[in-house]
Order: sequence, then C-alpha cells, then structure tokens
Amino acid sequence: MNILLISAFEKSYFLAKTLCGQGHHITLISKDQELCRSLYEAFDIPGVLGDAGNPEILEQADISKMDVLIALCENDADNLVICELAKREYHIKSAISIVSNPANIAFFKQNGVDYCVSESDLIDSIIRKGDISNNIRKFLPSGDHDVVVHEVILNAKSPVLNKKIWEIPLPPQSIVGCIVRDGRALIPQGTTECRNNDKLIVIAASSVMQDAVSLLS
Repeated sequence: MNILLISAFEKSYFLAKTLCGQGHHITLISKDQELCRSLYEAFDIPGVLGDAGNPEILEQADISKMDVLIALCENDADNLVICELAKREYHIKSAISIVSNPANIAFFKQNGVDYCVSESDLIDSIIRKGDISNNIRKFLPSGDHDVVVHEVILNAKSPVLNKKIWEIPLPPQSIVGCIVRDGRALIPQGTTECRNNDKLIVIAASSVMQDAVSLLS
C-alpha cells in the first residue's frame, strides 16, 4: 500500500518503521529537514520538504499514486485542510488524521476525513471501559469469591459472533451483564446480537465462569 505521511513529529519515526516493516511504501512530507533526512537514511523513505497544504508539494510527493494519507500536524486546522485537499482534489481513498481536540472529530468526519485519532479521547475511552467491570465488582461482598466478574472480547473467530444473547447456551448461574461496544456500555437484552470487538462483561458463579468464557471465546 502507498502511504503519504505528513508530519514534523519525531515520534512519527516509529510509525514509519512499523509501516515499512509491514511492507507498505511510505513517502514523507515534512517541514522538518532533519526528520526527512533520518527517515531516508533509516528506511529509504523519500521525503519532500515543505507545507502539505500546498498542492505543488503534494504533487511532488506523487499524491495521485497514494492509497492512504496520514496527517500528523500539531494543528487541527492544518490537518483538516490537508485531508480535505487530498480527498476533494486528488480523490485519495483514505485520509487519517490526529485530532488534538476531541470536540473537532465530528466536524472532521463531516468534511470527509475517514478516520480520526484523538489521544485524549482514546485514553478516556480506555478508562471508562475499565471502570465498568471494576464498578460491578464493588457491589460484590469483599472476600467472597463465589461470584466473579470477567471480561471477554469477541473476535472474528468467536463462536457466538452475530448470535443473539438468547441463542447462547450459557451455563446456569452466568449472565452477560453488560456489553461495551464502540466505547459505549449497553445493557443487553435477549435479542441483542454479539458483534466483532464487543467486550462482554460476564457475571457468574466461580464454578462455571471458565465454562462461560470458553463458550464465548
């Protein structure tokens, strides 16, 4: 896959290393001459020195041959301009952008950015997901191990994928108490379908928890 990376961050070095290791072909646009030099010397990544908001710079980087653009500028406005230009003028297939302010994500998506990554939003999501099972445990008697809480993340190979809760033959004394999906907690009904990447919060007697987990995963 041909990927156009827009960045002045030193930490993009490690992203470039990962992408190259996966066999992708990377081209860099950066205002940082030292970053251009280091990525070329380390991974033979061609670099164009300049502002990616300038169509001439994008064309020097052969944007018409790119499958994906990744915008990693410090300023949200710069990232949005670059992604809009790439999508509307050069019809690039996928535009990915970091977003410093999570409140801007909806606006980015309305303007054609395919994927938005917000560090603060991701951290908040991880914390909220982790709190669900911990909060459930707080209501269980301290030191009582007869009832336990376990998290099961479904993947493409899960035997219960696309099945409704009522169709899953969970052992007695076990339930799916909550499902975390796309960063939101759902209280499942019998008709709720299990989807890929769902996190199931299972509450069960300790004697049957392993059977319930094996059935789901």
